[in-house]
Parts: sequence; C-alpha cells; structure tokens
Amino acid sequence: MDLLIGGQAFRWGGTDMMKKYAGTEYISSLDRLETMIQGM
Repeated sequence: MDLLIGGQAFRWGGTDMMKKYAGTEYISSLDRLETMIQGM
C-alpha cells in the first residue's frame, strides 16, 4: 500500500474514484487506521 486517504473530503462518498489507482486505500476512521498500524 502506497497511499492512505481519508477525512472529511470522503465522508459522504467519492471513494469509488480511488479504485482506479493502484496502492490506494481509504481509511474510514482513526480507529481503523490504528488497527491497521498495529497489524503491521
């Protein structure tokens, strides 16, 4: 994974456009980010 994105810009949608970019993942919350970091 090369790029993590999230925040208010994607709160109401728009994450579909990210599917065309390899290595991009949407993180929906800080809790989810923390879980990902702990799993690394």
